Order: sequence, then structure tokens, then C-alpha cells
Amino acid sequence: MFIVKWVEMDDVFSYYPQCKVVKTYEEARVIKSDMEEILESQYEQNGDIFSGKIISEIYIYEITEM
Repeated sequence: MFIVKWVEMDDVFSYYPQCKVVKTYEEARVIKSDMEEILESQYEQNGDIFSGKIISEIYIYEITEM
């Protein structure tokens, strides 16, 4: 199993760690790729600077122990 992690910020500057747990590395890569596309599109958007924005790198970790 793998976990994909990143951090988002809202409009009052609160940080929210986000994660998704998936069974395969391929699924994790798809999620990371999708999140990176969102991150890139944020730079092109005008409007609210922080609300709902990804403000960290997106990481994939393997879960080895339960």
C-alpha cells in the first residue's frame, strides 16, 4: 500500500495536511500526477491566492507496517 501526501492552505491561512491511500504504486503515481497538474494550473489562475491551494511538494510513501 502507498500513501500520497501534500498540504493545502485555506483563505484564512490554515494548513490542512491531505493524503490518499492506494493499493498500488501505479495508482499513487496517477494521483501524484493529477495533483501536480492542479499545482501547475494554480500558477496560471487569477483570483484568491491561497484558498484551496496546494502549498507543498507531493510525496509518495510506501506503507510497510500496519
